[in-house]
Amino acid sequence: MRSKNMETMEGSTEERIVVKLGALRQNPERSRYAVPLDENRIRELIEDGSSPDPAEDVRVRLSPTQTGEFEVASGDHLIEAARRVGVRAMTVTLCNLDDNEMRAALAREEAEVEENRRVSDPLSIEVEPGKVVSILSATEADLTKAEQLDREREEQEGRRDAALEALYDDLRTEAGAA
Repeated sequence: MRSKNMETMEGSTEERIVVKLGALRQNPERSRYAVPLDENRIRELIEDGSSPDPAEDVRVRLSPTQTGEFEVASGDHLIEAARRVGVRAMTVTLCNLDDNEMRAALAREEAEVEENRRVSDPLSIEVEPGKVVSILSATEADLTKAEQLDREREEQEGRRDAALEALYDDLRTEAGAA
């Protein structure tokens, strides 16, 4: 299903379309720079239960290599949350984007994820994904689980940070060359 074309500030045409989630592919730059999805952000989107307008948050382009498929410029976390709760199709914004714009979209989305990280209650600890207990009533086993979870998250964040740094270095290099 297609909607009326919309003019963007840059003058390129965008349109809202309904696509099956199976036709959506991750931003190829996410794979290229090995930037994993943020599991905390996905869980927050699922737990929040609110329904942001995906067409505002999910921007795609036609896949240059796969007929009938789309590459996600932004909104990977929202799409993954939708998949996990059983959504089969959603409205997205179809854009005409080149590889540099796809790379920049990934950098912007990841910067937003970092900026929006929830500040946790200082008297609570997370002992497993989604399970929080008061530090005042935590058992020794809870503390051990929380430490392990923290180590795993630090490792994941280290991998994300390294991947994003490579992405940002490439963007800075391209901006300097332009």
